[in-house]
Amino acid sequence: MPLFLKSSQDKRFVCEAAEAALISMTSWISPSVLLPKMQPYLKNRNPRIRAKASVCFSKSVPRLGLEGIKEYGMDKLIQVAATQLSDQLPESREAARNLSLELQAFYEKSQASGSAEDESAPAISPEAETWEAFCLSKLSTLSAQAILRVTVGVPVAPKEGGISAALKEGAVPAAMKEGGISVVVAPKEGGVPVATKEGAAAVGC
Repeated sequence: MPLFLKSSQDKRFVCEAAEAALISMTSWISPSVLLPKMQPYLKNRNPRIRAKASVCFSKSVPRLGLEGIKEYGMDKLIQVAATQLSDQLPESREAARNLSLELQAFYEKSQASGSAEDESAPAISPEAETWEAFCLSKLSTLSAQAILRVTVGVPVAPKEGGISAALKEGAVPAAMKEGGISVVVAPKEGGVPVATKEGAAAVGC
């Protein structure tokens, strides 16, 4: 806590000295020992302390290695990254982005090595064959999409029965223009198109 407080001060020389100490700490102390002690500070009420803790946390995780990450828990780490992505300070969000990319690389490496060694061996998450599926299985929809925007570039909508949740029965897709006339694909009830709101004419498809 003293280091986090000093690294958050406005006095430049104090801040730089504390940050140097934090960097040394993350470089020399075993991450398996350091991460559990650092994790509570990620929820500190002081946003500057959260930011410094987030940076140190993201720098320590890669030092765990593949086996260390499996032991610590990939699901715990991805939840930390998702939480920090919504933090108010850019420093926290940038650290979370770096952590997300590191976790994606470790996850995909684990999947590849597991398949190469033994096709029947379980991966980090038996039900998740892809990074997208893993994120969606461990996080809320909004948190998973935030992670996927960083690591994949395009958020992946959750699927139900092979059909995107956005296209479930009853959902109304965006209007399409044909010859200047707006055509809306209306949901149906009992085979009969349901009238759209505000008096708009619907063409059932």
